[in-house]
Amino acid sequence: MPPRMTSGSRDRTRPHSTAARSAASTREAQQRRRAQRRREFAQQWQRVEGVIDGARSWVPAFDLRQIRLRFPGFSGFRLSKLVSLLMLVGVVAALYTFQEDENFFVYQENVAFVNAGYLTNEELYEYCDIESWSVLWIDPEMIRQQVLAHPYVADAQVHVQWPAYVTITVDEVEPIARWSTPNNDYWVLADSRVLLQRSESFAPQVTIVDPESSAGEPTTGGTIRLQQSLLETALVLVERLPGLDTLRYNRSHGLNFGVPDTQTWIYWGDGRRFDEKWMALQSALPDIESDRSANQTFSVIAPNRPYFRYYADSPSD
Repeated sequence: MPPRMTSGSRDRTRPHSTAARSAASTREAQQRRRAQRRREFAQQWQRVEGVIDGARSWVPAFDLRQIRLRFPGFSGFRLSKLVSLLMLVGVVAALYTFQEDENFFVYQENVAFVNAGYLTNEELYEYCDIESWSVLWIDPEMIRQQVLAHPYVADAQVHVQWPAYVTITVDEVEPIARWSTPNNDYWVLADSRVLLQRSESFAPQVTIVDPESSAGEPTTGGTIRLQQSLLETALVLVERLPGLDTLRYNRSHGLNFGVPDTQTWIYWGDGRRFDEKWMALQSALPDIESDRSANQTFSVIAPNRPYFRYYADSPSD
């Protein structure tokens, strides 16, 4: 009678954890990809063999006299020709070896990403599109262009090392402003393009709060941009007014913001006529700072006709 299998022996035949099953699944996927690459290479090699077989019909026998008769221009057997033939055979043998040896194939564990912060290695690797590729066919510039297609990558440098290691140094995009809407928070780039915010820890120097989501403008290809004039105006105002880091935007008053350390709210309008509006605000700042507790608004939407408006309570933005 065969020995009974105990529960302990049954457990030893099974994967011990989810990680083990995942590793086994990964190995199977890699084996399938390797098999596919081998089939592709075998098909290419069959075509090469067909060309060689076809050439045999017109290659003369290795008889120098016959060669001279058939090819009057043949200069005879030389050592240099033998060396060339051996080099050709060596190259073909090396190509075949590189296509069969797994050490020359690139997989995710062979690719390292440097300088990636909020971007993950997994999402960057998908853009490379080099899984199971032989190192012979790896083109660093091609990989660079593919990684640059990631909207959050500003630049990339690719370095390939033998036998099959790839190092990719990425420069992530750096937003200069944050555009906050009811639906999403966006990063605004220097060219006014907007991308969904990826990291809470990264704080741009200025935030534009837009309750109506009306500060953006669609462009061709579905790309969304913040109005360039609004972005430039907000950046300059934050630079010139110490303590100002948040502005609001709506259709009625355009850009509007509070003067730091006061109860005065400024209605700025759009991004046009900046110098005139700034001069009007500069003229009013002494009065604003003389009574910091005054609940009032100051409008420079029409810079040639600026005016104060006073409120019993804080004005609405």
